[in-house]
Amino acid sequence: MAGMDCTLTAPGPQPPADAPLHQSPAYGQAMTRLGAKVQVLRITQNGNCLAHAQILSRHIMGLPLHWVPRGPVWSPGLSTEDQTALLSRLPLGSGLRGLWLATPDSPEATAPYAALGYRPLLTPQHVAELPLDPDPDIMRARQHGKWRNRLRRAEDADLTVSHRLFDPARDAPLLDLERAQRKYRRYTDVIPTFVLHWSQAAPKATRVFQIRDGTRPLAVMIFLLHGHRATYQIGWRDRDCAPASAHHLLLWNAAKYLARKGFQQIDLGTLDTETTPGLARFKLGSGACARPLGPSLLRLPCGIIPLAIRRPAV
Repeated sequence: MAGMDCTLTAPGPQPPADAPLHQSPAYGQAMTRLGAKVQVLRITQNGNCLAHAQILSRHIMGLPLHWVPRGPVWSPGLSTEDQTALLSRLPLGSGLRGLWLATPDSPEATAPYAALGYRPLLTPQHVAELPLDPDPDIMRARQHGKWRNRLRRAEDADLTVSHRLFDPARDAPLLDLERAQRKYRRYTDVIPTFVLHWSQAAPKATRVFQIRDGTRPLAVMIFLLHGHRATYQIGWRDRDCAPASAHHLLLWNAAKYLARKGFQQIDLGTLDTETTPGLARFKLGSGACARPLGPSLLRLPCGIIPLAIRRPAV
């Protein structure tokens, strides 16, 4: 593939196709605000972006480590051979030396990495993805029976759902509630302050859905908007005053609203059936599909890769 240019920039350029949260410009800008070193490598040909890789860098035990989460994002229609050729330019084109860690967005996306000497480090995670449709009846039919019954109970409970853009000054107390919740729920993949930085990077891309009792919140869900997707980021419920089905009603209202606005999918995050089985059941019961990501892959600097590891993957 001749006539290609490699450019390393700060987060900001849009990827050439719809992308997961970790490859969106606002994610890179939010992580930069949190103190991370984030850069975007773009490979272009005749002005068209072929590959977009948002890279997070840090040092571990003195060695630089560069992570490509759920990327690169490829131009539609690129063959696996072309992807492999472009991916081979990643360390050289970026000028970043050291260890490379990648988490492909699917098992199929692992093939170009494997051909270049990346080796599995961690087994794949599964994510829950809720497809959206402008017809609410279609989305409701996808829900599991028990989930749909809980939704009906919430609808019959005379609860009022409101939603609006996230306001960092006004909504900071909601993040404090989430911090307190983390003390008794065993999950660690959400950083409440990330929402603040995301909303500053993309002020119109954070939406809050709430059930309130006067001025007091009873249940909250916060979604981050990017491309044609929304990502569920934070959920909180007053365990003493809000019904257990409050989040069913919030997610249902969010799905209907986002579908009307042209969004195609809600990413509900990873599934952990061992640590948080109830949360996994909630996500899948909503009509979401479980989808595997690729494994976490590691590529050592060429000078220190043992010969046994350098052999191409079978």
